[in-house]
Amino acid sequence: MQQVALAAIDAYVTQPDLRRRRSAVPVTELREIFADLPSVDAAKFRADQDRYVDDEAHFDAYRRAQSSEDSE
Repeated sequence: MQQVALAAIDAYVTQPDLRRRRSAVPVTELREIFADLPSVDAAKFRADQDRYVDDEAHFDAYRRAQSSEDSE
């Protein structure tokens, strides 16, 4: 039983850490992988994100107001 536990610990310790591997990918390799993707307009992307966040905040506030009215 101890040998099984030691083998499991050894396997866990020696497995590659995927988070560390991802942070170690060279930028040149990433550029090659994603070279055929269209470029992103940063201003449009941020505006879309702002609109999404605003919609979510509005929905959440609306839902909370409805639930407080229902509980009264």
